[in-house]
Amino acid sequence: MQSQHILLVEDNAIDAILFQKALRIARPEATVDVVEQVSAAFFYLSGVAPYSERAAHPFPYLVVIDLNLPNVPGMDLIKWIREQPAMDHLLILVLSASDKIHDTLGSYKLGANNFVIKQFKVGDLAESLRDLHETWRARKLYPREPSEETSATF
Repeated sequence: MQSQHILLVEDNAIDAILFQKALRIARPEATVDVVEQVSAAFFYLSGVAPYSERAAHPFPYLVVIDLNLPNVPGMDLIKWIREQPAMDHLLILVLSASDKIHDTLGSYKLGANNFVIKQFKVGDLAESLRDLHETWRARKLYPREPSEETSATF
């Protein structure tokens, strides 16, 4: 069965709650785990403790990344994911407050599938998430099966 799980990398609790509410509207079948830092995302995606139990922390089909994170920027996570052969099937959505063109272009250059400027209304974000999901399905980007390789390095 194809994963319906999402990993949200977001350090702002209010933005994380807004995303979760919008997701319940747009994709009620989806589940989400939230981590606040890129280092935790590395561990999560690699299946390293405290995220080694995949029943509790399923491997996601989508990683949603805020760019402005503490310690390590979100761009570094995009780059790292795209360097992992075992993660070549992952969809990456950047959800950022930045409207700077260099952030948008930089995200796409590193391998993000989409870039969405944060919206502060649950309904607007839900609509964006629903539209993106339908676009990915139409382009056959989702569902995609993972690669045979399962190890990641960081």
